[in-house]
Amino acid sequence: MPDNNQTFEQTQAEATRYLGYANAVIAALVCAFVFFDGGHTLLALVGGLVFAAIGLLAPRLAPRPSRIVTAQALVGTTIIFNAALIGHPLQIDSHMLYFAVLAVIVTMSGIRALLAAAATIAVHHLVLTFVMPALVYPSSELGFNIMRTALHAVIVVLETGALGYMIMKRL
Repeated sequence: MPDNNQTFEQTQAEATRYLGYANAVIAALVCAFVFFDGGHTLLALVGGLVFAAIGLLAPRLAPRPSRIVTAQALVGTTIIFNAALIGHPLQIDSHMLYFAVLAVIVTMSGIRALLAAAATIAVHHLVLTFVMPALVYPSSELGFNIMRTALHAVIVVLETGALGYMIMKRL
């Protein structure tokens, strides 16, 4: 039941805590999926534990950094999921989690957290497209992966713009 007497800052803090818990659940689901359906279990387990711990500890920070760190933990868990599925037929489908994570970050009403998450996703995809494309995409063809990265970038920019607008209107 929502508490209508909460301040805006209390609502932000509550959302940050909940997303820390949600990230731990997502990390556990990622580990279970990779373990039972194939993928790099050790990467999923270690990365999942690290980002789950970061997400659970983030609410202890000052409000703004806690939202940014929580958002980064969510993105980190998503990156681990994507990388742990190297060579798996569902690796490309794991990209849906990037878009879902950007959307749930809005619950914290932190524009900096959203922008930092979008920037991390963009830099991650751009760098790995050239350095280690198999950690992001099933194809190793550079030209196709550059095109795919550009498409993903446009979608992330559109989504981040819409979500950022929502946050700014709320603020």
